[in-house]
Amino acid sequence: MTDQRLLDIQDGHNFRDLGGYETKDGRHVKWHRLIRSGSLAHLNEHDLNTLAAIPVTIDIDLRAPEEVKQAPDKLPQTASYYHLPVFKSDETDASHSDEEIMSRILKPGNGYQHMLDVYRRMVEVPDC
Repeated sequence: MTDQRLLDIQDGHNFRDLGGYETKDGRHVKWHRLIRSGSLAHLNEHDLNTLAAIPVTIDIDLRAPEEVKQAPDKLPQTASYYHLPVFKSDETDASHSDEEIMSRILKPGNGYQHMLDVYRRMVEVPDC
């Protein structure tokens, strides 16, 4: 397994190995220890085998309950699943259609501002 940021995933989105990034104290995140991704609901056999080869052992799903119900994660056999929702409902727009998202961000800067607001609330939510 080589140290590369983008993973060879065919039917998933936004899969990245966070290894190699420098930490605040000058150390580096180890490769193949922390992976972030979009949805795991549509992974194919190749994708599951790729994740098992790393091996991915824990899937922490931060999505809202309704998002999980609509599109449950597919996991490699090597992984255990933990659902730890950040929000009670989808505030990130991940489960919304392209049309719904476009209607909200037609004004210049709205998409950028929405992202900043949601990410700020993610770290400030009192239930976590």
